[in-house]
Amino acid sequence: MAEFNTDTYTGQNGTAGQSSAVGYPQAKLAGGKLRYLVVPYITDGAEVTGDTINLGKLKVGAVPLPTLSRINSQAAFDCDDVNIGTTLNVNSLADALDTTNAELDQPFVGGDNRFAPVAITAGDEDIIATLVSVVTTTAGQLVLFLIAYVDE
Repeated sequence: MAEFNTDTYTGQNGTAGQSSAVGYPQAKLAGGKLRYLVVPYITDGAEVTGDTINLGKLKVGAVPLPTLSRINSQAAFDCDDVNIGTTLNVNSLADALDTTNAELDQPFVGGDNRFAPVAITAGDEDIIATLVSVVTTTAGQLVLFLIAYVDE
């Protein structure tokens, strides 16, 4: 009978290098300290296709986890297509999010780094939302971006 090891298991057993986190080698990528960048955004009502929303910054070395990230809104944000990522890869965290439903609670989908999270590098710390296709937005609506990441 064969035995197969995941990269996480191999990393925790010390064959894939060391991490400064105490307890396990490569502990940061295996779990680290899970954190959320919680970004409330109040719609202006003037958002149009092509606009960007600067959501926040993650420090160099932080590893965003798109599969644990979400977007929530109290009313329809009315964008057929929203990408979320960094300045160098605008759809690294989410690609083509449809935010037209009222009382939206949606996980990030699609992003380039969804299954292989990539650490933030110097010069690419800004997290942005790009409005690819806007139907209409209503002023004064709360949209909440919850961006999960691990950090030491």
